[in-house]
Amino acid sequence: MLKRLRFLGVYVIFWVVLFECCRVLFLLYEWRKSSHLSASLLFGTVASGIRMDLSAACYLAVIPLLIIAGDGFIPPRVSRRLIEWFTIPVILLVAILVVSDLGLFAAWGFRVDVTPFLYLSMPREAFASASSSPLVLLVLLLCGLALSAVVAFRRLVLPLHDEAPRRSWIQSALVVVLIVPLFVGVRGGFQLAPINQSSVYFSTNDFANQAAINPAWNFFASVAYRQPDRNEYRFTDDTSALRVVDSLLGKSSIPPASSAPLPLLRIRRPNIVLIIWEGLTAKIIGPLGGRADVTPNFTRLTHDGILFDGIYASGNRTPKGLPAILSGFPSQPIQVVVKSWTKAAALPTLSETLATAGYHSAFYYGGELEFANIKTYLANSGYGKLVGKFDFAPRDWNSKWGAHDHVVLGRVLKDLELERAPWLATVLTLSSHEPFEVPMKTVIPGNDVEHQFLNSHVYADASVGAFIERARREPWWDSTLVIITADHGHHYPETPMMLEDAPEQYRIPMLWLGGALAVRDTVIHRIASQTDIVKTLLDQLGLSSSEYRWSRDFLTGGAPSFAYYTFNNGFGFVDSAGSYVFDNVSRRVTHQEGKVSAAAILAGRSFQQVTAQAYIDLGRPKNKPHQSR
Repeated sequence: MLKRLRFLGVYVIFWVVLFECCRVLFLLYEWRKSSHLSASLLFGTVASGIRMDLSAACYLAVIPLLIIAGDGFIPPRVSRRLIEWFTIPVILLVAILVVSDLGLFAAWGFRVDVTPFLYLSMPREAFASASSSPLVLLVLLLCGLALSAVVAFRRLVLPLHDEAPRRSWIQSALVVVLIVPLFVGVRGGFQLAPINQSSVYFSTNDFANQAAINPAWNFFASVAYRQPDRNEYRFTDDTSALRVVDSLLGKSSIPPASSAPLPLLRIRRPNIVLIIWEGLTAKIIGPLGGRADVTPNFTRLTHDGILFDGIYASGNRTPKGLPAILSGFPSQPIQVVVKSWTKAAALPTLSETLATAGYHSAFYYGGELEFANIKTYLANSGYGKLVGKFDFAPRDWNSKWGAHDHVVLGRVLKDLELERAPWLATVLTLSSHEPFEVPMKTVIPGNDVEHQFLNSHVYADASVGAFIERARREPWWDSTLVIITADHGHHYPETPMMLEDAPEQYRIPMLWLGGALAVRDTVIHRIASQTDIVKTLLDQLGLSSSEYRWSRDFLTGGAPSFAYYTFNNGFGFVDSAGSYVFDNVSRRVTHQEGKVSAAAILAGRSFQQVTAQAYIDLGRPKNKPHQSR
C-alpha cells in the first residue's frame, strides 16, 4: 500500500514540476513582457499558479489511480504498461498545448483555450494568426519539451511502479479511497468555489495573472464550458434586427427631440461609492410599493437623494448583474459572460474609464472573489485594489459566504480615510444571500426561508444606513456621490399568482445620495435597465461613454423608455405601455400585462438576437482585450 501511495504521490509531483517548467518556458518566451515584472510578481506567478498546476495534476492522476486499484486483479506488468500508454500520449498532448500557447499568445492576447481551434475550418484566418510566430523554434521547443518529459517520466517515475506490492483485494479497496484527496486537489482545495481562472489571479498586472494560468487546464476547462459559435436566437435578418435595436438605444439616424441629459450633479468629478446590494428587490422597498417594514433606513434616505423607481435587473444572478452594472453588457439567456475570461476581458468597465479621468478604484466583497470567476473579470477591469473574504478575520464570517456587511462597510470607511480623491469604491454586499445568516436578533417573526430572507435585508439595511450616517461625518462626503442599487431581484417575498420570470421579480431600486447631488428628495419615473447605469453616470460626469454599446443614458430627453432582462432560455421586456415574458423553448409569449404590441415583441426579440450575436463575437481576435476599445 505504501509503495503504491508513494508512486501516486510522485506521479502527481511529476506533473506539477512539468507544469512549473512550462510556466518558466512561457516567461522566457515572453521575455519582453516578463522582464518588466518585479521579483515579487514573478514569484507570484509560480505561487499562485501552482494551485491550478496541482488541480491539473490531480485530474491526470485519476486514471493511474484506477489502474493501480486493479493491482489486486491484474499483473503489475500489465498495470505498468497501461499507465505508460496513458501518460505518454498525455505528455505529448500537453506539450502541443503548451507550445501552441506560446505561438498564439502574442497574436490572440490570451492563454490557449478552445477558441483558436474553432478557426480550423477557416485555415486562412488561422494561419494569419500564427504566421508571425517562429515556427521552426516552436517545433524545436515542442520536440525538446515532449522528449524531456517522456524521458523524465520513464526514468524517475515509472520505476517506482516496478516495486510490486503484494496483490490483494483489500489493498485495491484502500487505493480507491485515495480518490477523496485527489478530488480535493482537483477542485483546488476546500474553498466554496471550485478552482477557476480567478483563483490564480493575484495582481492588477494582467500579464502576471495570465502567466499564472496553466494552459492545459485552461484549454480543457474551455472545452467543458462550451461557448456557442452559432446564434440560436436568430428569427429575422441581422440588418432588420440591428435597425430595431439601434432605435431602442437611441442610435438611429433620427436624433431624439432633446439630447441633453437631465443634470443631477453639482460637482464635475465627485468621489463615487457604488453599493451593489445582494438581492435587493423592489418588493421590500416601501416607496416602490413593497413592504414598508424591511428597509426603513433605505426609505428614510430616499428623501435625501434621488430615487429611480423604474429600474430592472438584467439577469437573475450576481455574475450577470456585475457586468451589466459595470460594463453595461446585457445578460444572456443561458451563457454567463464572466465565466469566459477571454470575453470578460474584452468588456469596457466603469473603473477603467474612470481611471482615464484620474480616479483611483477599489472593489470590496466579503466573500470569495473567485466565485463564478468574478475575480478574473474584476482583475481585468482596472480596479487598483480587490478586497475579499480572506482580507477579513474568520470571526467576522458567517458559516457559508464570508464577512458580514457591517464589517465590510466599516473597512471601506477606514480605507477611504487615506484614499486620494477622486476615487471609486465599489461594494458588493452578501449577507442577504442564502442561507441568510446575519449577526442580529430576528426582527420580522417567522422561521421559514422567506422570513429569513426578510430579516437578512433588515440587517443589510441597518448596515447600509449606519454606513451612510458615518459617511456624512467624513470630510469627503460633500464631494461624493453614493449610488445604491441591486445585483438582481429576488423571488422572495412571494406574492399570489406571481410568475417566476415576471417583471416584478426583476424590478430593483436605485438611489443616488451624497453631497455631490444638485437635486434631492426627488423620484425619477423612467423605465431603464441595470445596463443603463454606466452610461447615465458617465454622461453626468461629462466623460466619454461611446465604448458602452448596450448602455443608454435614460436621463436624456426623448430616449426610449424600456427594460430588457433574461432568464434561463427566455427574456422579458418592459416599456411604458406594458410588459411580456417570452419563452425561447416554446417560442411564444407566456405572460403579459398591459398593452403589448407587435412592435414591442419585435423589439424584444431583436434585442435578444443582436445581443446574443454580440456575446458570440466578444473576445474574438478582432475584439482582443484592450485593443478594440
